[in-house]
Amino acid sequence: MVMEKRTLFSLTRFSATVSRFTSLSFKSAFRLIDLVYFPLVSILLWGFFSMSWKTTEGMGGFIAVILGYQVIYGFASQLQQSFCLLTLEDIWHGSLKQSVLFSPLSFPEYVAAKFTVAFMRAVITLALTSTVAVFVFNYRVLPEHAAEFGIILSAVFIGALAMGLLIDSAIFLFGRDLGFLAWAVLELFMMLSCPFFSITVFPAFMHPAIKCAPFFWAFQSMKDVATGGALSGSVMLLAFIVPAVYLIAAVPIYILSIRTVKRNGRLTWS
Repeated sequence: MVMEKRTLFSLTRFSATVSRFTSLSFKSAFRLIDLVYFPLVSILLWGFFSMSWKTTEGMGGFIAVILGYQVIYGFASQLQQSFCLLTLEDIWHGSLKQSVLFSPLSFPEYVAAKFTVAFMRAVITLALTSTVAVFVFNYRVLPEHAAEFGIILSAVFIGALAMGLLIDSAIFLFGRDLGFLAWAVLELFMMLSCPFFSITVFPAFMHPAIKCAPFFWAFQSMKDVATGGALSGSVMLLAFIVPAVYLIAAVPIYILSIRTVKRNGRLTWS
């Protein structure tokens, strides 16, 4: 009997998995609230804050940075959290072992499908927060520096994807109890990235480690643009290099975690 050779990546299996993840992500009331309500409330909160303080002397630059941060944070948060929550959805519903162990679906197809749906959700959040910032709060920095923001978002995208892979790896290796990392890790790294305050608020001994945070240099670039400055080539280069290092490290860690749980049967806890 001649067995059909299994391809590592099938567009048919990939599209079917995207369809399933899309159904999970867009037909659930909870996930729709996460997609629309929280980003909208957040941008409105800081937008109203900006309207209240925009006439205060010395606050203009700070207000511009705050709204820029909200737009970028919403994109990164939605991308990373959606990526990880799709894994948690499979675990909570007990379908991970069927999806991965007992089906022809390969892990490249599984990861690519998760990334595709997470990216769709992140783009929707980005469109929502950008629209509110520009048309409700007259945030002119975004349309006037759209190219620069696009470059910064590209760097943030790499970091968020790396975080998603690393958090997934931790969940695979140590169990569903670490599911809280899907929300907690990004918040920590955002704080360490000093998005709208100076690195000097932290003790000097922490500065080298903070400068290695995946989003630190991207937010330094965002602050430069939002306050009327120009993108620094060296800073922008670091904004790509640092998260790229995280991503390069995350891929083999993710592969190792998958091989480990397949070998010891850990995936069957789902």
